[in-house]
Amino acid sequence: MFGSEWPAQTALQLHVSAEDDWVELLEVEELAEDAGAAELFIYPGDAHLVADSSLDEYDADIAELILERSIRFLDRLS
Repeated sequence: MFGSEWPAQTALQLHVSAEDDWVELLEVEELAEDAGAAELFIYPGDAHLVADSSLDEYDADIAELILERSIRFLDRLS
């Protein structure tokens, strides 16, 4: 996807909507698998910027879940 393998020492967390036209879900799943310890979260719907409260596609519940998961992810890295 990025032209080379994901660096083994680099943590990765992915958040995508299941029907997002901007995302190739199979490629994202392959990236997560190839990255080893990657975390992939797939949310319902087709929104691309689901966590951007300035847009109509904003979903407060999903945005909160993304924030919680991201904070836990970053806490584990520190």
